[in-house]
Amino acid sequence: MILHSRRSRIVGLAMAAVVLVGILAVVFFHWATVPRNPAPTPTGPETDPDAFTFFSIGPDTTLTDGLTAYLETRLGSGAMESRTTIDLTLPGIYAFADHFPRLHALHQTFNHGSGRRVEHDTTRLTYRYARKNKGLFDIVRLVFSREDKKPLYFHLYVKRDGDAFIRTLREKYGPPRQIAPPDSQGPVYFWKRPSEVLVVSVTPNRSGYDEYHFGIYYLENLDLLADRERLEKERMKRERDAGARRVF
Repeated sequence: MILHSRRSRIVGLAMAAVVLVGILAVVFFHWATVPRNPAPTPTGPETDPDAFTFFSIGPDTTLTDGLTAYLETRLGSGAMESRTTIDLTLPGIYAFADHFPRLHALHQTFNHGSGRRVEHDTTRLTYRYARKNKGLFDIVRLVFSREDKKPLYFHLYVKRDGDAFIRTLREKYGPPRQIAPPDSQGPVYFWKRPSEVLVVSVTPNRSGYDEYHFGIYYLENLDLLADRERLEKERMKRERDAGARRVF
């Protein structure tokens, strides 16, 4: 009788062990096959087809993980930075303030007159190996607002052979206006809309080749960032003033 009872317990324990092993196997299989950090799915942007765009990214596009994955497929790996400076100028533009007064005013708003570094609530994507990835550009910088994730401006650089881009822009947006440069500088082409500016500056380098600098600016988005920063400065000033009154 005692022997039978022991056998029953042994059999029961063995069956329980088999069931436990089966459960653990199912749990392990599920854990091994479900991705913990799935890569974002590349998502192409949707925007106004008449806007100035870069890879279909326009003023209403929002920066998402899908968009950065989409850009990586076209430009290769890039670097993402937060809290960056804002520089709206391009090399080789003669009389920048005269030809682009609104852009010049925004540039002054975002920068300190003394040249002190000023950081803003932005996200900057930089791609330095786009040409190796058949992206055609040598350097690509895309700057977005962190608040609403909308693009502020793009700067693109091509060491040489940028004429094909200019021809494409002519076909898409029509004949550009042109700034007559001094003899030592190359031509500057630009297209303007009420809230957008597209500029191409051609600058000769020391080797005799032309370098091409492209700038796309979304003025309404830049204005929104400037307004937010102004309101934030006013709020901080009120708090400082209130704090000073409590002290003295």
